[in-house]
Amino acid sequence: MQTVHRAMIRITAYPTVEWLNTRTLVNLSGDRLASPGDFSALRSDISSRLSRWSQRRTRVFHSTWISTPNGEEFVDLVVEHGGRRVAYRFSSRYERDLEQSDALTLVYGKFDALYRVRVLNNRINDADLAFLAVSMNPSWFSGEGRLRAGRVASNAALHSVENLKRFGTALLPGFSVLRIRISRAGEWVHDFEQALGPPDFRTYVTNNLSRKSNRPSRKLTRVLLGRGAVQK
Repeated sequence: MQTVHRAMIRITAYPTVEWLNTRTLVNLSGDRLASPGDFSALRSDISSRLSRWSQRRTRVFHSTWISTPNGEEFVDLVVEHGGRRVAYRFSSRYERDLEQSDALTLVYGKFDALYRVRVLNNRINDADLAFLAVSMNPSWFSGEGRLRAGRVASNAALHSVENLKRFGTALLPGFSVLRIRISRAGEWVHDFEQALGPPDFRTYVTNNLSRKSNRPSRKLTRVLLGRGAVQK
């Protein structure tokens, strides 16, 4: 019986530069794979709330595209503070197989965390979602902003925030939230591997072999040193 060994991608917390260099960014010409959906009003409202509640060093963006080897991915909200970035992506309850897309967006968007918000119906309380965003990174927002966020949030949001912090999931009336973090490879690495598949190592291996062939062998080096050659 013939045994087939498949090449596996080994990634810890971050993909290595060498591994990323083996990927050819063939789809960066404008293939936008993820549709923004009909969440423009939700994006605008939450972005406005977070901007009003944020500190001066915190920046809030919405409707951003991230380039990946498999095409461009849409991000509904981006919050930045002190060199750190988190992303929020919205989807309807009927969309499936979003995990691979989120893993790619997390890595190539250089985000510290990504929150997938699945809208279950059209009655989502945007104040609750804004409150969760403030609660996950409270130091990014002013004291008054944190106070206002807590005042407008529902009891369901107040009770769900601890679960989101501890376990990375929250279920509220109208929507659910799932978090993945770049520092926790177990939360995204499998989907990242599945999205890209085994890389083509031929170029990387060929370059390494050519560099090794140009170096003298250890045996030859010992012989030269034994004959009085000066080692550089």
